[in-house]
Amino acid sequence: MRFAYGTLLTALAVVGMATPAKAVVFNFNATTAEHPVASNLSLQILIPQLSVSSTLGPVAVSGSGNITTDLDLADSGTLQINSSTLNLSNFGPSTLNLGSFGTLDASLSSVGVSIVGGPVAVTTNNFSINSGTPGSLAINSGSVVLNNPTGLLAIFLPGGTSINFSTSPVNIPFSSLGSGTISGTTDDDVGLLDNNGAEVNIPLDATVEVTNLAGIPIFARLFGNVNLGSSVTAIPEASTMVLLSIAMASAAGIAGARKMFGSR
Repeated sequence: MRFAYGTLLTALAVVGMATPAKAVVFNFNATTAEHPVASNLSLQILIPQLSVSSTLGPVAVSGSGNITTDLDLADSGTLQINSSTLNLSNFGPSTLNLGSFGTLDASLSSVGVSIVGGPVAVTTNNFSINSGTPGSLAINSGSVVLNNPTGLLAIFLPGGTSINFSTSPVNIPFSSLGSGTISGTTDDDVGLLDNNGAEVNIPLDATVEVTNLAGIPIFARLFGNVNLGSSVTAIPEASTMVLLSIAMASAAGIAGARKMFGSR
């Protein structure tokens, strides 16, 4: 009986130790303020046809998001960004030089960005958003104000103009990424960049056409890093705690059995 008991404990220990303990499905709110690494984004205006580009920023980003993770102890599983509101700090005016088109003074005013997406697979903290990932990135509030145009821009935009994202939001679905990807990291406990709770880190880089002047397309590229942190940590579900307890008890039983029967 003792031998059978030891064998049973050994089997339970193997099962308990070989089965990856499952964390709870963890729904949490995260903010840039809870993350030790600051978030920032830049807005680049590009005219590829003329090989011209000019950048506003980088500017600080503040905001929050609601996130759901379902990760095991190896931080593999799934991630879903349910909602987010990210606000770019006001910036400018700053002079943009658009080559043969001329120059203009650009300012960012209360620009807001939203990211929604997933579920997406996570493998050992790492995830990748691609054209098959549900969701999108949207610039959906605030405006870019363009003043003091010179050269051809003074003809196309007499007196300047502004792009109001509240009334004309720019939506970039992940399905438009083509062969491109957005790779990030996440966890629901300590580790990675934020050492006191769950986090999601997203290096962004997305480009969309915003207007067309005399048949020449003008693109906007939004790029930088968004880091959302939390002070809370996922707690293993009850079944996981039971499994771990069995494994610990099994290990203790094995140790006792070895003492009782001696090493052979």
